[in-house]
Amino acid sequence: MNDRDPAFTGSLDRLAAPAAHKEPDWHDVMARASARGRRVAVAAALALAAALIVLTSALAVDRNLWHSLVGTSVDKAELAKENRKALMRIGARGKHVDLARHRVHMARRAARFDRMLRNYGNIRLIAHREGTSFYVIEPKTPAGQRCFAASRDGNPQPFGTIACPSKEEADVFPSPRYPILDISSIGADRENPSMRVLALKGFAADAVKSVGIRVGGRIEAETPVINNVYIRTSGLPTAGGDLVALDENGDVIGCAGPQASPSSGCSAPRD
Repeated sequence: MNDRDPAFTGSLDRLAAPAAHKEPDWHDVMARASARGRRVAVAAALALAAALIVLTSALAVDRNLWHSLVGTSVDKAELAKENRKALMRIGARGKHVDLARHRVHMARRAARFDRMLRNYGNIRLIAHREGTSFYVIEPKTPAGQRCFAASRDGNPQPFGTIACPSKEEADVFPSPRYPILDISSIGADRENPSMRVLALKGFAADAVKSVGIRVGGRIEAETPVINNVYIRTSGLPTAGGDLVALDENGDVIGCAGPQASPSSGCSAPRD
């Protein structure tokens, strides 16, 4: 350590040259530097240089290197097919519901209630949100209609609202043509005579992530779809509008104007 390498000393001189106000004390520098410390510093420098050389060489050998790191190519046709399937599914499985306990509340309409039970098969509760239960009622035979129902807590009737979409293939829910089935409450009052949504609720296909009411050029009261259902009872527009279905990106993928004017763009089925 007492014999200094002239080349090493020269490099230190150049590094210390800007500090002209103080002469470098090389004896002190050399006394503080250990052989092990110098070996570690040199090894680290060599490792960094080697890594840079390897990376530079790889990029120089194959300029298309990054193209091999971007994953597997995706067929857009397959994506479109999967999106279409998601518009035709209701993934929420729910649980079986036994309506026998409701018979006592429907004694006056027992015959009608019995007919309903004979015509329909499995009844599933798929969600309970904001004091409302949502049901899917499967038909007993393939020729029957699937129905959807909702009921407020405390209602003695098994279903407060029930909707059975048309069996025709072009009109069935859920589908790309009809991704939402809306059973919202529509009305007006003395303070605001405009027909509007008073309680927003309904069912949606798997591809629908939220719904909103389009008033003019704005979408208001955006509401998330959870377990294939949506519901909102506050923060609704004070004017009428069209109900729109939105995907995960917030894009409109379908619409349904509940009790809308025939001239409404959302009243026409979506192709």
